[in-house]
Amino acid sequence: PILEDSNLTYKLDIYMLRQIIRDLKKCDEMGVSKIPISFNLSPNDFKMIDPYDVIKNIVDTSGLSHEWFKVEITETAVADEPEKIKEEIKKFHDDGFEVLMDDFGKGYSSLNTLRDFEFDEIKIDMEFIRKFNYKSQKIITGMILMAKNLGIHTLMEGVETEEQVEFLRELGCEFVQGYYFGKPEPFGKTDINLRKMGISRESAEERMFYGTVGLVNVVTEQPRSEEHTSE
Repeated sequence: PILEDSNLTYKLDIYMLRQIIRDLKKCDEMGVSKIPISFNLSPNDFKMIDPYDVIKNIVDTSGLSHEWFKVEITETAVADEPEKIKEEIKKFHDDGFEVLMDDFGKGYSSLNTLRDFEFDEIKIDMEFIRKFNYKSQKIITGMILMAKNLGIHTLMEGVETEEQVEFLRELGCEFVQGYYFGKPEPFGKTDINLRKMGISRESAEERMFYGTVGLVNVVTEQPRSEEHTSE
């Protein structure tokens, strides 16, 4: 909040981008596969700087390909300056960056946003899965199926239990984010903990394959009945 009120969030976001670049270069040094990393842009960033120009210059100077960077934009930013954000998204897309909509469903105009803006992926707000009951499952199911029909990839935020993971897997939700896999931690510890869980980095070929099949509707049944769902 202090950074937001002082219009200084862009400095932190630029710092995070530079840290991502350092981590990606560590992958090359360690001889492990790089995977795309997403990072947030604050609504204030679009007021203080031109995010596209700044990000492009920093990434180009690093020598890394744009494919490794995913830009997250909140619905708040879209609501504040819709035409400007639409223009920024187009510039990012034209230059090979993916653009994600963060906290989808948190605002009141989410459906209009999907209609009017070209997002590659939506990150469904964690509030929908926090109370994991029959109604929330129906809502999440509808969101994921709608996104697939629009050719938009899906990620569920706030996933904490195996039951939630299995539910999302049955729906064909492509990405899962949350404490089920671990809490935020330094770069070096991430791979160690994931290997303990039997999870390895995907290859470029796997990423391309899953990016294609992930848009296919795999739902053949309705969500489990209310009486078998935890509250």
